[in-house]
Amino acid sequence: MRLAKSLIVFAAATVALAQDAIISRGFFIGVDTSLPGARGPEVFRNPKNHAIASASIVKYAASKVNYVPQSQPPSKTSDSYIAFKEKVRTFPGLREGDSYHLLLKLEGGASDLQDKIQQQYPFDNEASVARQLRYALPSFNKDTTLREWEVSLVLIRKPKDIDDRVTVELISLTLLLDTAQNGDVEIPEQHAKFVTKQYEMKTNVLVKNADRLFKDVGVTTISQFGLYFKSRPAQFPNIRDWYDNGKPFHDDEGCFDF
Repeated sequence: MRLAKSLIVFAAATVALAQDAIISRGFFIGVDTSLPGARGPEVFRNPKNHAIASASIVKYAASKVNYVPQSQPPSKTSDSYIAFKEKVRTFPGLREGDSYHLLLKLEGGASDLQDKIQQQYPFDNEASVARQLRYALPSFNKDTTLREWEVSLVLIRKPKDIDDRVTVELISLTLLLDTAQNGDVEIPEQHAKFVTKQYEMKTNVLVKNADRLFKDVGVTTISQFGLYFKSRPAQFPNIRDWYDNGKPFHDDEGCFDF
């Protein structure tokens, strides 16, 4: 884990949650080794398909508590978002892993935010994660009463050549945004809260319970997962979309944005 002067570690219990709005993204890093046409219980029984299985599980967890970022206004998702995180934490097929709670000292501006996240993020692919969080924020906001924002990034990792290791990472960035009378949004100087929590798929649990998981959870593709978790509120039209002729953006690190 990298440490720098702009980072302060804090106890999660001391931080109050009072977000006015939550913006969400779904993100995949790695290689989807799922077999073409994978369907039914085989999605959970065959570890090669566990990228799809993990996407199915996190979407299931969200839908069970009515957390639907693609259709819900950012100012109306706080309770369901908290319930979603608890649903992921208690899902039998996931094992809790590393977590980090940090404060990022921001000097102001989107570029500084991206730089600080990239410097402090404790895992690999820090540039892609920092970019995702930066461009999830709106540059225009019609509701000037929304001041404290949280960006939620649901990240699935599937390393190349490792069939039985898939992780789900819940990342959140909480910060203040200033909105001018004309709706332009700026990031002021502040200490922003950054939290990341990893969960590892329990391969043996998925394989053993494949039939039941398929029946209860269903199957969601990686693309469907990304679209489900991407906030698209009409009142924030300038949230950046990285699309090229309708296809997800792909960068040099093997990362996909939806």
